[in-house]
Amino acid sequence: MSSALTDALLKETTAAEHGAFTVDVEKARSKFGRFRLENPLMYTAELVQAAVLSGATRIDIAVDADDFAISFKPTRGIGTTELTDLDSAILVRHQGAHPARLQLALAVSAAQALKPSRIVVRGDGATLTIVGDTTTLTAADASDMVTFTLRESLHASHVIDFFKGILGRTDEERLLRDRCRHASCDVFVNGDTISNQPWPGSPHVDIMGTRGRGAVGFLDDPSAASRLLLLRAGVIQEDLRWADVAQAAPPTGMFAVVDAGALARDASFARFVRNEAFTTLVQSLNTQVEECAGLLEAGIVADEKLALERAGIVARVLGRRLLRQGTGVKSAAILADARLLSDPLGRPLTLRRIHQAAGKTGVVRTISATDPVDSELLDDDVVVQLRNDEDRQLVEAMGWTVADFAPEFSHRREKRSRYQDFLSRLVEPTPLAAFLLHQTVTVGEVTIQVGLRAEGPADLELTVKLDG
Repeated sequence: MSSALTDALLKETTAAEHGAFTVDVEKARSKFGRFRLENPLMYTAELVQAAVLSGATRIDIAVDADDFAISFKPTRGIGTTELTDLDSAILVRHQGAHPARLQLALAVSAAQALKPSRIVVRGDGATLTIVGDTTTLTAADASDMVTFTLRESLHASHVIDFFKGILGRTDEERLLRDRCRHASCDVFVNGDTISNQPWPGSPHVDIMGTRGRGAVGFLDDPSAASRLLLLRAGVIQEDLRWADVAQAAPPTGMFAVVDAGALARDASFARFVRNEAFTTLVQSLNTQVEECAGLLEAGIVADEKLALERAGIVARVLGRRLLRQGTGVKSAAILADARLLSDPLGRPLTLRRIHQAAGKTGVVRTISATDPVDSELLDDDVVVQLRNDEDRQLVEAMGWTVADFAPEFSHRREKRSRYQDFLSRLVEPTPLAAFLLHQTVTVGEVTIQVGLRAEGPADLELTVKLDG
């Protein structure tokens, strides 16, 4: 609740009663576990978050069909204070509490949803053991390491998981490899490094998130939907279609990865709250898109083939900047002369050709892909066929005014039909020798003959010759 709203609600009121209430932690833990996780195996990724938040620079994970173990060295020990009444950390945030305590509590709560046979958390001078519904905290030797081990209860699915582990990766390992691929610390699963993976594409602009590195750049597939990857403590919390969360979404083929750990999460702890802070973050990423596109436009990327592959994306981002004259930017010329659009006959059109046809008025004649087209009626007109939304976005990004050419096509089609009908009704004129008297009158390109027949009915005959 915002402070402004709180102030408004409390204005001109007095407190009716002061007191306290208690919460049944066991029931609360059960509800959190059921409500929070769409995938209960996410507890593995949350443990990685807990390790990162504790300051660990290396995380070692071992996983097979029925065992999971993670160990790390925090910069600030996790001991008796942190492990005591761990579940309450979900409901009550204590000032000065260990930064990893909440995340560790969430991970333990999530893991319990799997109904394991045993969970053991060993910290500095304390060991937390959970067997079924029984939780015990015992003293242990001092240690600068934290370990979490889980042994799942044996059931039929573990036979399948066992063979999965032999033939390939377990579900837990696949999840970790997917969610932790951009973690900046060293994360090892069964001895293999899964973190610090390359960004989804190139080129890109490096940015800094709230707790670590990030980037905005081009996906390897220019036609793919733009993606927004929001990290928390190095783990991908949400993988979103950019267009689903931004009013002015970037074009296809772009990505953004940023650690958004400062954002609030909703009650499920699985997603970020769509509030003003979330909107501000997305808007700031939108501004990075132009900077990234500027890399290509400014010729920093020397690969001409790559420039052409990304031309449509960059053009939609930079718009009329590509058409400015005298910039001396090589890549701008490449992009302006890239064949990004086509006419109704499928002939390619460059941005420069369309710009020249638009002239000072800036009006570009367009037609949709569903409108009928006749090559005989197109003449030398520059008409852009809008095959999809991206074509329309590109035309609008250039700052051109779109004029629908379909009515003009229809007019030309009707005019041709009438002319053909007129030609079908023409007859051969009477030879001049058949007239006793005749007169020829020329008006512009129209020749009119008036005459009196020498034979036959004495009717006045009017002959009009048009185009021969």
